[in-house]
Amino acid sequence: MPRNKNIWIHTGWRRTPERETFGDNAKYFFLYIQQHKPNIRSIWIAQDKKMRDLLRTHGYSSYTLDSFMGIYLSLRAGVTIVDSNLRIANWRLSGRSRYIQLWHGKSFKKMGKISPYGSTYNKFVSPNLFVTYAYIVAASHLLGKYLLQGFEHKKKHLLISSLPRYDVFFSDIPGSDIDEDTQLSQKIDQDKKAGYESVAFYAPTYRPDGSNPLEHLDLTMLSDALSVSNTKCYISLHPKCYNKDWKKPDGYQHIEFIQTVLDIYPIFKKFSVIITDYSSMAIDALLCNVPSVIYAYDESTYRVSMGIHDELWDAFPAHKTHTMPKLCKILKEKDYAWNASFQQTKEKFFTFSSLHGYNEQASSRRIYEAIEKIL
Repeated sequence: MPRNKNIWIHTGWRRTPERETFGDNAKYFFLYIQQHKPNIRSIWIAQDKKMRDLLRTHGYSSYTLDSFMGIYLSLRAGVTIVDSNLRIANWRLSGRSRYIQLWHGKSFKKMGKISPYGSTYNKFVSPNLFVTYAYIVAASHLLGKYLLQGFEHKKKHLLISSLPRYDVFFSDIPGSDIDEDTQLSQKIDQDKKAGYESVAFYAPTYRPDGSNPLEHLDLTMLSDALSVSNTKCYISLHPKCYNKDWKKPDGYQHIEFIQTVLDIYPIFKKFSVIITDYSSMAIDALLCNVPSVIYAYDESTYRVSMGIHDELWDAFPAHKTHTMPKLCKILKEKDYAWNASFQQTKEKFFTFSSLHGYNEQASSRRIYEAIEKIL
């Protein structure tokens, strides 16, 4: 099929057990192209009809991959935008399209070909995971270095432009409210009105063995510490864990479990502190001047099962603890305030400052301009 350089398809990866959700970097780049580049026919290739219908309700172009138009446009697209691994169903229709990898944030953990997922077996059964990208987008050369290692690409494929989802930190973006976690936003506002001084967000990342991080969390001890510091804590499991059958613990006054496969980036600045482990969320929080605490209860085993980038891990200034008593002591004393070390790390991890690099959807604009040059 002949490719058309003015047809761009976008695909997402997040979903609930019921449907795909609209989020992450593909969402914000899609909104930018739809709203600012009428010369480009941009289409969201949805995983299901619910996602397709949601976007159409808001006036955006979307088709499911199993529809005639979804197949046809995928075969004709000159550009294919992803922010996770390219699904094999999309890969089958994408030959000679230019792949753009936005990825969903560089974290401390290793990924791709330098992780357990880069086995020879996977290369054989999942060729979609090993395509060559025209561009891999990163926020800095430091973070991009490890993305290139993960995808086994050369420097010429690295685009230093930052991530489209960061645009919503600094400007109002029409359409960002689609699948925004408005319920969480309202709860945080209610918590602050009710007298909570701080709001914590605990989001552990996925473990290769599929284990549930809650098994290592003493909720009673955590609730007691939160009570002392007058803090409300929201706990969100990784989507791969949340979509499994599990029973939410309840009865803890200062703790609430939420399903954050919806988009939290428009409300990121409402958090007082991020608690995580190896996730990119701690790095993202730097742009909002939101401090982090690292609770890495399984660091020694995680280094073996997944791998950690020591350069990033050692440079990150947050408290790192392996035990519940130390985590609770930090939260009880609020010993996590933003300081000069966080600021220095922010400048090291991000090429573009918040004053000069993120206004007016600049991340998405830079990516668009770079793609235009290679078509």
